Amino acid sequence: MYINQHLATNIGVKVFEMIQKNRVITPYYQFLLVQKGHIHIYLASTATEYILQENDVILVEPDTTFEGWPTPSVSNVILGFRIDKTTLHALLPPGTKPVCNSVIYTQTDYSKLNTVLTRLCSAYYSSENTNILCALVYELGDVLAKHHCITTKNTSSKSKDHIQKRIEDIHKYIHNHYYQQIHLSTLADELYLAPQYLSKFIK
Repeated sequence: MYINQHLATNIGVKVFEMIQKNRVITPYYQFLLVQKGHIHIYLASTATEYILQENDVILVEPDTTFEGWPTPSVSNVILGFRIDKTTLHALLPPGTKPVCNSVIYTQTDYSKLNTVLTRLCSAYYSSENTNILCALVYELGDVLAKHHCITTKNTSSKSKDHIQKRIEDIHKYIHNHYYQQIHLSTLADELYLAPQYLSKFIK
């Protein structure tokens, strides 16, 4: 499976205490979940500072510069989870993007997202089967798709052409192999796609 094959490089988990000001930019999506205390996050893209308290979560988009620093005399525990954009986009419906910021979207329920991030952390650091970690990554995609995604404004013609080409490739494969048993995982491997992403085209 796609996620199994690339799990080691596509995700990362870190539990840490923020003890000084840090300036970070990464090519990954970065979730920050405050498990204890509170921290300050400044996003350069919006020139906005947020104060995250216990159970607050924020998603920093790839290639976005952000700064984080602790509140003086207040200890904190932060769960950081990173996932590369190709992997995350493959888990989400086409034409959508994830948006998570419990500081400003206070009416949204973040409990399911926080739970799956915590379980991912536990599985990542334990000796659990890789399939469990893989399942949790898919569960993360499901939670994001259902509760924390927005539709992007317009799908460019280039993107539409790409989608049409993908559908044509699926039709061509099925036409050429209709006499065989075709499983979703087999077709996904042939087209270098995640099975969950492929299933959206099948639907």
